Amino acid sequence: MDHEYCKLSNEDNDHNGLETGSNTHYCSYLSHIGLKVLRLCIELGILIAAVLILMSQRQTVQSMDHNHDSFSTRSILFQPQMQYMNNNTFSSKINLDKALREWTPLSTSSRGIIFIDSGEKPNLPKPYQSDNEEYNLTTSSESVPFYIMSVFHQLHCLSQLAATFGMVYLGEWEPDMTHVAHCFDYLRQAILCAGDTTIEGSSEYGDGWGSVHQCQDMDEIRTWTEDRSTLGWLDFGDIL
Repeated sequence: MDHEYCKLSNEDNDHNGLETGSNTHYCSYLSHIGLKVLRLCIELGILIAAVLILMSQRQTVQSMDHNHDSFSTRSILFQPQMQYMNNNTFSSKINLDKALREWTPLSTSSRGIIFIDSGEKPNLPKPYQSDNEEYNLTTSSESVPFYIMSVFHQLHCLSQLAATFGMVYLGEWEPDMTHVAHCFDYLRQAILCAGDTTIEGSSEYGDGWGSVHQCQDMDEIRTWTEDRSTLGWLDFGDIL
């Protein structure tokens, strides 16, 4: 018996075509979504890597932090304080010495020199040594490690510049230009580091005076420093 073959209807072909088109469209859609997810994962990975790098750099900076504990701040009105400097300070060596002696209590008994145990601040730099010829601060054969609180180093430099200017102005002696250059550059960097952003205006006292500044509490700083003072057996006299 012969077999008869039936031709598929156009309707069946159309139906299969629709299924094939739908599948192709669906696969294309999935591929598009997959690319978006992949791109999102890559961008997220880059973001996480950037954050981790920044955190690592921040931790590195913090690990090198040479700062002390935090101190309170006080509102201080800037105005002339004639006992430290006035128009007659450089008129004679007597007046110069008198003014500079007023600076001495601004520092500490050890002139800002302190001893800090490595356990208290493990990230401090290598300490100075008291038997170093540059300092010559020891009265015995034993070398004592020490640090210097920067604010008192700054005061020392400023007082030395005032003394140098006064003595040169009075024709008393030739300055140590190496020390003078060091102090000018050190104070320049200290001023820029502090970055006092107080907005100043006109005042009856003159330029720069009459504005209230937010300042670290020097009484707290002196107490903190005195508690850690070393080389206390040395008599610094009136030298700041």
